[in-house]
Amino acid sequence: MQTLINLRFHGQLNDLLPAHLRHIELKQELKNDRSVKDLIESLGVPHTEVDLIIVNGASVDFEYGV
Repeated sequence: MQTLINLRFHGQLNDLLPAHLRHIELKQELKNDRSVKDLIESLGVPHTEVDLIIVNGASVDFEYGV
């Protein structure tokens, strides 16, 4: 079964994404268990640039499993 999640980067984090991924809601297929930190970095955004991660309305840390 395919698992899809929606991601949205705000503000200057968009500058770190490839141009075609900026300022849009990204739909990502999860192929294995990973942390939100790994997912963010796989898109080219260094985790050190991220101040806040919200999942389903709640703040989570970088080790949160997606």
